[in-house]
Amino acid sequence: METNAGKFNDVAASPINNCVVTAGADGFVRLWDYGNKRQFCARNFKTQSEATCIEWVPYNKRNSGRLLAVGFSDGIIRLVVINQNELTLIKADKVLKRKIILMKCSPDGATLSAMDDGGDLFFLSLNPLDLQDMKPYCLH
Repeated sequence: METNAGKFNDVAASPINNCVVTAGADGFVRLWDYGNKRQFCARNFKTQSEATCIEWVPYNKRNSGRLLAVGFSDGIIRLVVINQNELTLIKADKVLKRKIILMKCSPDGATLSAMDDGGDLFFLSLNPLDLQDMKPYCLH
């Protein structure tokens, strides 16, 4: 079974399926079907940065539990949707200056927070009706 080259930086379990997503030091995001013990799909975003953390956005009717927020070492957050056989990028924004080390989504999926390795915290609003609508609203 092919794995990330290097270490896993984070792993997030699906709240509705038998799968997990990994963020790798090699920049890859990989979806694993642990029920069938295989990699389902993978995506490299053609960047020199590491995928550092993942947050599974809570299920709603629009995202069907398939929306992920992925943080990278260059301060970029990428919103990714799990489609048929691929991970599809739907939005990317550079929100922090340093490596994103932690992200958390509110239970209703309307707010995403991200923290970098310098302790800076950034809040973004997510629109449950438009998966591409990610807007910053507070920086500390």
